[in-house]
Amino acid sequence: MGKLEALQKKIDQIADKVRNLRYMLIMLMSGIIGTIFGISQNKIIDNLIVNTFLFIGTICSIAIGILIQTEEKKRNKLINELEEIQKD
Repeated sequence: MGKLEALQKKIDQIADKVRNLRYMLIMLMSGIIGTIFGISQNKIIDNLIVNTFLFIGTICSIAIGILIQTEEKKRNKLINELEEIQKD
């Protein structure tokens, strides 16, 4: 049962990592949306610094989205491996 338990533990670790990445993505997206809303309501001055933060936030959001997909593929691969081990 050592390999079975190790795979389950890895799957749980990846699930925790994906959950944290999703929280980070939600945080970034809400910040970007809030900033855009502030600009549209003339509460935030649209200047180079704000635009730079929006650009960096967008790039980080895309990178986190790619990381989430990569980790989910790893998790699915491990789940399939776990199912094959349990069949034997």
